Amino acid sequence: MRQLRCAIVGQLVTASILTDRPLPAIATGHQTSCLRCQAHSASIRATRRTLAGLTKTREVPPIEIEAAVLGTALVTSVDGAAKPWLPAAVATAVVLAAAWAWRRREARA
Repeated sequence: MRQLRCAIVGQLVTASILTDRPLPAIATGHQTSCLRCQAHSASIRATRRTLAGLTKTREVPPIEIEAAVLGTALVTSVDGAAKPWLPAAVATAVVLAAAWAWRRREARA
């Protein structure tokens, strides 16, 4: 019975700490006498302090990061925008090849 009460009070303590609302009176009485629930409360408070201490600023990655990750060089030129149809053409060729392979496999079965 005590484990069930600890589980319920643990949820109430977590919600109370994360929402800055007061702990209900039912849970307060249990928490003052239960070491497990006190430890849980301390753990949640420590986690909240740690999360609050994290930076909220966004770092802008360097321009070269995409090339480093993909292993290719970024090409920035005026001619790069001259062929906007190229990705669509490549995608169409891939889809057609996959459809052909699927129909061939189905014909053999």
